[in-house]
Amino acid sequence: MAVLFCSPSTSSGSTRILYSEGNSASNTPLLEIGLDGTDRALVYAHDDAAGEINEVEAVTSYSDDSWHLMVLTVGSRIKVYMNGSEVIDVENTLGATTLDVAGIGSLRRAADSQEWVGSIGYFASCASALTPSEVSLLHNYIRRQVAGRGISLPAA
Repeated sequence: MAVLFCSPSTSSGSTRILYSEGNSASNTPLLEIGLDGTDRALVYAHDDAAGEINEVEAVTSYSDDSWHLMVLTVGSRIKVYMNGSEVIDVENTLGATTLDVAGIGSLRRAADSQEWVGSIGYFASCASALTPSEVSLLHNYIRRQVAGRGISLPAA
């Protein structure tokens, strides 16, 4: 999954979701990516049994009125890339998940919440996890595409 986003430089102090998958009957399980309350990249995943949770935040803030490309890959490891560089890498310990709703720009589950504040300029979902070289190719491709539209995307 890849999303090109811009978030205002003023922090909202709350989690804002770029993409989520959830269950319409319950608040677990779920998978979400976005920015946490201090504007750092966040990935959160919770399985059906509610026993396994992966939650990791990156160290850099991305609320700076600039465009960024976030890519999530899920396999034996859960990885998040920002602007072509890996910022999160954690073992995927999740069990079975029953996800039946998805959302762009909000947390989708039984109780929807945490709407995105800012702009979303591009979204793509892939059938399988991208490799690091594919993430780099995607970042460079999008960087070239948006440059002609007056959008500057940081180099990897």
